[in-house]
Amino acid sequence: MKSFRYIALLLVSCLTLSVWAEETEEKGGSEFAWSSKQSSRTGLYSTRNYFITNGVSLSVHAMYYFGDVDNVGVAFNGGFNKYNLSYGGALSFQYLLPLSHHCNMRFSLGAGKLNGNNAYIISQNIDSLGNRRNDYRKFDSWFIQPAVGVEIYPFEKAGFYLYGGIALTASHINAEKGTITFENDGETIKELVPQQDRAGNVLFPITTWSFLPMAQLGIGYSIRLNKSWTLNIEAMGQLGLCDLPRMNLDAWPLPDTEASGYSHNKSPDGWFQLGVTVTYRWRNCEHCRLNKNTRGHRGARSARR
Repeated sequence: MKSFRYIALLLVSCLTLSVWAEETEEKGGSEFAWSSKQSSRTGLYSTRNYFITNGVSLSVHAMYYFGDVDNVGVAFNGGFNKYNLSYGGALSFQYLLPLSHHCNMRFSLGAGKLNGNNAYIISQNIDSLGNRRNDYRKFDSWFIQPAVGVEIYPFEKAGFYLYGGIALTASHINAEKGTITFENDGETIKELVPQQDRAGNVLFPITTWSFLPMAQLGIGYSIRLNKSWTLNIEAMGQLGLCDLPRMNLDAWPLPDTEASGYSHNKSPDGWFQLGVTVTYRWRNCEHCRLNKNTRGHRGARSARR
């Protein structure tokens, strides 16, 4: 998927920049490089980005689905599809990695609603003879998603961060397939005729469970509200690692290949999301105090000499 490749390229570029910052520090220092100094607020010495701490977060986000129900494998192909919008949220725990100055582990449990249909695409897909391709698909689902990943803050002073992780999405899906007719406005669905098999049996609607492993790539910015609270703005892309019966987001492909229309698909399902997160953070300053005390002892010894 081109859109997902663009996100991956952006993240790789940012990681390259963070490596450059570390190399610059070794050669003589940089305002972006990690450095050991005394905090003007606490009087403690630390080499960590302020946001590298333990914390608990609550997030809400808007989501945009792409997959088999939409134009297969291409997000936003044919324009923005309002029927693919949905919402979700997550509860997360950030864990400070021992000896790490720029990474947090993130453990999260997400949940939300996912939906999509291709009515808009059908309404716009009219050939030169005035015929409309009519292969209507629709789904809506509720899901839960445990995930684990790493937050990377490449710069000491900035709240900019990258995120990468893996997740398992368990979905309860309702799906429909058939042909539709529109009202005079050409967009409002007037009638849906469900798909039937060769014997005339109605195949839809159906309800099924699905379990899909997914990759997560995100980029965000943390804003400090006060000593303990921060606000994050984060954009993320999530992509399924496969697209098989009962391992998808939208019920396609189905175990019944006659109903599904195909037995497999090379373009996995996924979604984009944009949201805000409120985080309560706490930090263990023993390491900071140790550095301070060590420097204090050294200063005292020098004075005595």
